[in-house]
Amino acid sequence: MMLKQDQHGPQSEDSANEGNDGKGVSPGLAPGPYGFLRRCLKPIEYEKADPVIFVVCGLYLVAQLADETEEWESYSAGLLFVGLLLVYGISKNPIIFCVSLLAYMTEQAPSWPDMSNHGNIEMIIDGYILLCVLLRLLRPDKRRRGWRDVAAEIEEALKESVIPVMPHLFSLIYLFAGFHKLNWDFFSTPHGCAFSFTQRISRAWGMQINPGPSLNLVLGVLVIVWEAGGAFMVWSKNIRPYILAFVLFMHMKLSMAVFVDFSALVNVFVFIFVSLSLPRDVLLSHSLVARFETYMWINVIAALDIGLVFWLGGYDDVFHPIQAHAFIVSTAYFFFPLLKDMMRVSKATFTGFIEASKHVRVGGWLLAILFMLFFSSPYLGLRTCGVATMFSNLRTEGLNSNHMLLGSNPLKIFSYQEDLVTFDSCGKDVVTRSHLAGRAVPLVEVQKLVDYLSAPDNRTVTAWARFTYKNETVETEDIRTVDVFRQGKWWEKLTMEFRSIPADSRAVNKCSW
Repeated sequence: MMLKQDQHGPQSEDSANEGNDGKGVSPGLAPGPYGFLRRCLKPIEYEKADPVIFVVCGLYLVAQLADETEEWESYSAGLLFVGLLLVYGISKNPIIFCVSLLAYMTEQAPSWPDMSNHGNIEMIIDGYILLCVLLRLLRPDKRRRGWRDVAAEIEEALKESVIPVMPHLFSLIYLFAGFHKLNWDFFSTPHGCAFSFTQRISRAWGMQINPGPSLNLVLGVLVIVWEAGGAFMVWSKNIRPYILAFVLFMHMKLSMAVFVDFSALVNVFVFIFVSLSLPRDVLLSHSLVARFETYMWINVIAALDIGLVFWLGGYDDVFHPIQAHAFIVSTAYFFFPLLKDMMRVSKATFTGFIEASKHVRVGGWLLAILFMLFFSSPYLGLRTCGVATMFSNLRTEGLNSNHMLLGSNPLKIFSYQEDLVTFDSCGKDVVTRSHLAGRAVPLVEVQKLVDYLSAPDNRTVTAWARFTYKNETVETEDIRTVDVFRQGKWWEKLTMEFRSIPADSRAVNKCSW
């Protein structure tokens, strides 16, 4: 994939970097009202920044900021990512972008891969970006005379190795998110995700919708068609603008249900599809960079407001609408003119799947294969958390799963999911930590729980339980003393993460993130 050229022919480097007027502190990068900050960062400003690449990277950093500041677990980390985003947004320096990715990976490393779905996606993409940049900078045939040469090579790495594969990753994420939902429990009432999530979103908008079985079925089918079908339909030139508009609309609604971070990540993919569709002169005709700067500042101010609310002891019902409404307003402001242009220009300018695929390099295809294997792990007998299984009710543990097409688990080659521990009852502290009473979970997950309970700070925690393992029922005053729970390979504990399931295999597997 190449970034779109002007519909009247290729542009020179200078004209390609210009918006409507080309005025400002750097060619094509529209000025903002932040002269003091710009003057402070002038020594590291990258004047030759490509506006499209800059906006892609900026949207990505906003998504990571939303993830880091959703609950402000660390004020120092939150302020660090606010600062890095602002420095990048003002200086347009891709070196700062890479520093921010490295900081995110470092900060999240202790939790990885036991992370949210979008967190795992971002960690893998971050690692791929930094690897591509490193390989580019290690090429011996390049002579660098300063940081601007390094910045130029980073942009080239992003343009040649990263951005081309991103639309394909979007399709994979959406395809598997929909495919995982193709299970019987997803449509159940009231525990299916189609039902519970309709309730959750409606409450966020001040309503109370309790869909009956028929409406629940219709909503469930629509969600699967939107996700699994959207993975393919977004490549159709005729309906792409409308698919992207619907994706934005749904994720703006989703943001009201606490998921601003994932919705902000989707904005990155949507913009890349926009850049695949509009000629470059049209794309830059709406002061693209200035609009992004507004988008960035709205979300930064919202993040700081959330931090202040938390510092003052605020609660979810106070802080979340701040972030969600800021995200919705900024997203609508940034994307509306772009989608409007997509609907009016000739669809002949749009890049289709085959043409876009020609620009994906070997490393990009390897990344796509890695994501396919990662998202397929529940069916292979591996982890069931954080692999695009959000709100799916999917259960693959045991001899049979609840999936409509893979009910007999024909792809399963690993046995982790069959090595189940069923908890009949357990102490309050164990329930608080893992919600295991009356549920079953693979052994490796219990071993991870015992490691946590064995930490010095948790040794006073009561950990009695009555459980069944390999057809033997045991009652113990402290699960930390059970030999099999104290064992396990470190790499299995690191890489595996499983949801708990009902102890009765016939029961509905409740909706979970």
